[in-house]
Amino acid sequence: MHQYLQALFVFIYHIYKYMAVIMENTPLQALFTSDIGLLSLFTIFFVLGMAVYIFFYVRRKVSEDTVAHLKALDKNTSK
Repeated sequence: MHQYLQALFVFIYHIYKYMAVIMENTPLQALFTSDIGLLSLFTIFFVLGMAVYIFFYVRRKVSEDTVAHLKALDKNTSK
């Protein structure tokens, strides 16, 4: 059992080293590992979330106002 764990750790170590060489000084590494990159990622997702919220909020309010306007027109034409 000890030999299998040692082999697994060696394998993981080599994969980690290989990935470190591939991702060395790339924009993705900076985005996911640095403080500024993580803050940028948070800001991007926050702004996208805000845009989705505002879109659905405005869509709901326009629908409500349209229904209220049509009801007011029906009241005025039925008199």
